[in-house]
Amino acid sequence: MPLYKADPALVFVFLATCALAFKGVLTKLAYTDGLDVNSLLLIRFGLAAPLFWVGVRYLTGGWTGNMRLRDWRDCFILGCLFFMATYSDFMALSLIDVSLSRLILFTFPAQIVIFTSIRDRRPPSGRQMFSFLITYSGLVFIIAPDGFENLPVNDIKGIYWAMISATSYAAYLMASQRVMKRIGSARFTAASGSMTLGLMLVAISFTGGFEALEFTTAGFGWGALIAIACTVIPFFLLFEGIARSNASKASMISLLGPVITIFFAWIVLGEYLTPTQLFGCVLAMIGIGSIEGVLKVPKKGMAA
Repeated sequence: MPLYKADPALVFVFLATCALAFKGVLTKLAYTDGLDVNSLLLIRFGLAAPLFWVGVRYLTGGWTGNMRLRDWRDCFILGCLFFMATYSDFMALSLIDVSLSRLILFTFPAQIVIFTSIRDRRPPSGRQMFSFLITYSGLVFIIAPDGFENLPVNDIKGIYWAMISATSYAAYLMASQRVMKRIGSARFTAASGSMTLGLMLVAISFTGGFEALEFTTAGFGWGALIAIACTVIPFFLLFEGIARSNASKASMISLLGPVITIFFAWIVLGEYLTPTQLFGCVLAMIGIGSIEGVLKVPKKGMAA
């Protein structure tokens, strides 16, 4: 008889966290093999959207269920937020290291503190503010270990995109909870993902057009892997894990995500953090962990 028996729910969440952590590394490999942001996102959304609907059919036995016009409207609005979060994230990855991009994106719980205070019209608690300050103090050490005046222009642009992604993702998570409760998280993800694909098609037409897209065989392979292994499969693993456990435990396990990303960015891409950045990483993780502990972070839909 084994001395330790793993909780299947937490195993599902851990596997999903690992899969999501690889997304940034695979994105860098896709860029190296000739894809740009538009081409890669088109592959990701183009493959993920129909696969999400297949998942809905499998999980619910139906397709759109009792979705009404207002549900589709809300999914479109939230799809806009998710599109902004994802597009900004992939733009950041084209400019800065994976580790830096992941750590900035992962500060979204700190953004939720601010959004919650605005929504509830009351200031954050002292503990929430302390967690917020610890998180962003750590982020300063990560972003500018040698001072802001020494940051290259590309790094500044990448950090800007990563911050937009974190803010958009926090807004998406908060705003999506009401719709998820109404139509179910699986159906919500499929519907909002379809809206995101439509927005991507519109964005391409305004940013160079379809004739500017270039697809390489290797790049398409990385894009397909990101869509399936780092988008669709993690969602359903999280869906199953949270259903068997709870969102609070899932959120705490997801804290491992940046650590896993940093490790594999070092192994695969040769990226590394300086001692000052590692100190900042520890501070940020402590701050995010304490925010997760004092704030009910929304159950996740798609991950940017």
